[in-house]
Amino acid sequence: MHARDIDAHWIQRSLSKFYKDPIVAQQKVNEVLQVLKEASDDRDCENQLVLLLGFDQFEFIKVLRQHRQMILYCTLLKQAQEGKERENIEKEMLSRPDLHQILAELHETESADTVEVSFFFISNENYNTLVMKQNRSLDLFSVSSSFFIVFFFICFSFFYCKRKKVLASRKRIW
Repeated sequence: MHARDIDAHWIQRSLSKFYKDPIVAQQKVNEVLQVLKEASDDRDCENQLVLLLGFDQFEFIKVLRQHRQMILYCTLLKQAQEGKERENIEKEMLSRPDLHQILAELHETESADTVEVSFFFISNENYNTLVMKQNRSLDLFSVSSSFFIVFFFICFSFFYCKRKKVLASRKRIW
């Protein structure tokens, strides 16, 4: 699981598979976040989640337990409004070494998104150059493949005719 996969409603979408009533699902989301935040260790977290959600959701509980910190902090960050609340969460993540990797993944994703978006703003001149290079490479490929086909046909017909002459000379048909 990657940090970019978790948004503000990831838990709610996952729980909506088990709870059809959106009010109950939202209530469970808040309780799950509280358990993820306050549990003393992974075992305690798992026990509280089993009591809260039931044993029939054990696969989802395992995912929550395995990625506990990532799910908690990514959800909190995405739910936070741009501003002081978000800055406080990021400061808390910076103060804890076990959360540095999650924060790095989030910043890596943001910079990758920026690179992706900036790729689409290519000037017209660069676009034409790019298209010409692609067309040239396609032309080269089609020429080389045509050459290969002709070369193969010539070799095949040469060896086929040679073989036919050898067979004919053995039978004295020619």
